[in-house]
Amino acid sequence: MEDVFEKFHLQFGERYTRHLDLDLTEDVFRYDFFAALMHIKGLQSWEIHLEHPIDPSAYVPRNNEKSKRGEKPQLDLAFGDGAERTYVEFAMFKRNSVDGSPINDTENAFKILNDMMRLALQVHVVKGSGYFVSVADYTMLGKRLKRSDRSEAFPAERYEFDHTVLQDLMNLYVVGRKIDTRFLEKLQQTGITVCATRVFERELKPPVPGKKSTLVSAWKVEALI
Repeated sequence: MEDVFEKFHLQFGERYTRHLDLDLTEDVFRYDFFAALMHIKGLQSWEIHLEHPIDPSAYVPRNNEKSKRGEKPQLDLAFGDGAERTYVEFAMFKRNSVDGSPINDTENAFKILNDMMRLALQVHVVKGSGYFVSVADYTMLGKRLKRSDRSEAFPAERYEFDHTVLQDLMNLYVVGRKIDTRFLEKLQQTGITVCATRVFERELKPPVPGKKSTLVSAWKVEALI
């Protein structure tokens, strides 16, 4: 996958130098990754599955009759077949439109943990490979969950956690829904440990000299038994 990440870094980097960063969304991020996959892997567009449904055995359904989407959680992208199937989740962390206003780095940190948990459970039940890919500017770099002494500053080289770690974090951050309990319950049932190892990191060339760093990073996500 490193060649795909390199191509994506180059393509998104060209866009980054030509457009205001506030105008770049996670959808744009996905389109450039999609294009990089087609170019490097020689895939046709229909061979790449966007909004891929997560296997029902990878989570515990809520059985909420009022849910508009039903019980169909999804991963951002998937491609390949059998043991070669690869699943990807994306995240884009950037400054707010109001200059100098703080970002919600706590929410961002929990998104990272949720996405990695979902990927680990998916590859645990159906095999294949999982990757978490992010674009993050200076407002997110170095941020961590301040209430936990087990939290690593982003972007960490390695993330490793199990059900107990996430439950402890939920106890520390009791306001709002921080961890998706459908996957948390399955994590407890399976007894697996989520392990995400950074396999790629490059800095985007700033459009203006002296502008603060923005990083493209990727982690391979696995389920340890």
